[in-house]
Amino acid sequence: MIDPADARKVDIALPTIVASTGSWGVCACHWLPDVDGRPVVWLTVVSEHEREMLEREAWLPSQVTMMLMRQNVPYAVTRHLRVFVDSLEDQRRLLADATDPDETHRG
Repeated sequence: MIDPADARKVDIALPTIVASTGSWGVCACHWLPDVDGRPVVWLTVVSEHEREMLEREAWLPSQVTMMLMRQNVPYAVTRHLRVFVDSLEDQRRLLADATDPDETHRG
Protein backbone atom coordinates (compact mmCIF):
# COMPACT_ATOMS: atom_id res chain seq x y z
CA MET A 1 0.00 0.00 0.00
CA ILE A 2 1.29 3.47 -0.84
CA ASP A 3 2.07 5.74 2.08
CA PRO A 4 -0.30 8.75 2.24
CA ALA A 5 2.66 11.16 2.11
CA ASP A 6 3.93 9.45 -1.05
CA ALA A 7 0.43 9.50 -2.54
CA ARG A 8 0.37 13.26 -2.02
CA LYS A 9 3.74 13.54 -3.79
CA VAL A 10 2.27 11.66 -6.76
CA ASP A 11 -0.66 14.10 -6.79
CA ILE A 12 1.74 17.05 -6.77
CA ALA A 13 3.71 15.59 -9.71
CA LEU A 14 0.68 15.25 -12.02
CA PRO A 15 0.71 18.82 -13.45
CA THR A 16 4.43 18.44 -14.20
CA ILE A 17 3.75 15.18 -16.02
CA VAL A 18 1.08 16.89 -18.15
CA ALA A 19 3.40 19.83 -18.87
CA SER A 20 6.32 17.61 -19.83
CA THR A 21 4.24 15.48 -22.20
CA GLY A 22 1.93 18.21 -23.50
CA SER A 23 3.76 18.46 -26.81
CA TRP A 24 2.65 14.88 -27.41
CA GLY A 25 -0.98 15.85 -26.87
CA VAL A 26 -1.38 15.01 -23.19
CA CYS A 27 -4.11 17.25 -21.78
CA ALA A 28 -4.83 15.55 -18.46
CA CYS A 29 -3.43 13.01 -16.05
CA HIS A 30 -4.62 11.13 -13.00
CA TRP A 31 -3.53 8.14 -10.99
CA LEU A 32 -5.09 5.35 -9.01
CA PRO A 33 -3.44 2.73 -6.83
CA ASP A 34 -3.54 -0.84 -8.14
CA VAL A 35 -4.54 -3.77 -5.93
CA ASP A 36 -1.09 -3.72 -4.32
CA GLY A 37 -1.24 0.03 -3.72
CA ARG A 38 1.28 0.93 -6.44
CA PRO A 39 0.45 3.92 -8.65
CA VAL A 40 -0.99 3.45 -12.09
CA VAL A 41 -0.75 6.71 -14.02
CA TRP A 42 -3.32 7.48 -16.73
CA LEU A 43 -2.44 10.09 -19.36
CA THR A 44 -5.25 11.52 -21.47
CA VAL A 45 -4.85 12.81 -25.02
CA VAL A 46 -7.53 14.17 -27.35
CA SER A 47 -7.61 11.67 -30.22
CA GLU A 48 -7.19 7.96 -30.72
CA HIS A 49 -4.38 8.70 -33.18
CA GLU A 50 -2.46 10.59 -30.47
CA ARG A 51 -3.06 7.72 -28.05
CA GLU A 52 -1.70 5.17 -30.50
CA MET A 53 1.37 7.29 -31.21
CA LEU A 54 2.15 7.97 -27.55
CA GLU A 55 1.70 4.34 -26.51
CA ARG A 56 4.49 3.38 -28.94
CA GLU A 57 7.02 5.71 -27.31
CA ALA A 58 9.55 3.73 -25.26
CA TRP A 59 10.59 6.81 -23.26
CA LEU A 60 7.14 7.44 -21.77
CA PRO A 61 7.38 5.31 -18.58
CA SER A 62 10.84 6.74 -17.86
CA GLN A 63 9.58 10.29 -18.34
CA VAL A 64 6.69 9.75 -15.93
CA THR A 65 9.01 8.07 -13.42
CA MET A 66 11.45 10.98 -13.63
CA MET A 67 8.68 13.51 -12.93
CA LEU A 68 7.56 11.46 -9.92
CA MET A 69 11.10 11.16 -8.58
CA ARG A 70 11.54 14.94 -8.86
CA GLN A 71 8.78 15.16 -6.25
CA ASN A 72 10.71 12.68 -4.08
CA VAL A 73 8.39 9.76 -4.74
CA PRO A 74 10.57 6.85 -3.56
CA TYR A 75 11.98 4.28 -5.94
CA ALA A 76 10.08 1.59 -4.03
CA VAL A 77 6.88 3.25 -5.28
CA THR A 78 7.99 4.00 -8.85
CA ARG A 79 9.79 0.77 -9.71
CA HIS A 80 6.55 -1.06 -10.55
CA LEU A 81 4.88 1.98 -12.07
CA ARG A 82 2.47 1.38 -14.92
CA VAL A 83 1.51 4.08 -17.39
CA PHE A 84 -1.64 3.92 -19.51
CA VAL A 85 -2.86 6.30 -22.19
CA ASP A 86 -6.50 6.96 -23.02
CA SER A 87 -8.19 9.51 -25.26
CA LEU A 88 -11.08 11.91 -24.90
CA GLU A 89 -12.37 10.54 -28.20
CA ASP A 90 -12.59 7.02 -26.79
CA GLN A 91 -14.06 8.26 -23.50
CA ARG A 92 -16.86 10.02 -25.41
CA ARG A 93 -17.52 6.88 -27.45
CA LEU A 94 -17.60 4.75 -24.31
CA LEU A 95 -20.02 7.11 -22.57
CA ALA A 96 -22.23 7.29 -25.66
CA ASP A 97 -22.36 3.50 -25.81
CA ALA A 98 -23.17 3.32 -22.10
CA THR A 99 -26.00 5.86 -22.30
CA ASP A 100 -27.58 4.42 -25.44
CA PRO A 101 -27.87 0.63 -25.01
CA ASP A 102 -29.55 0.25 -28.43
CA GLU A 103 -26.62 1.87 -30.21
CA THR A 104 -24.05 -0.56 -31.59
CA HIS A 105 -20.37 0.18 -31.30
CA ARG A 106 -19.09 2.06 -34.30
CA GLY A 107 -15.36 1.37 -34.32
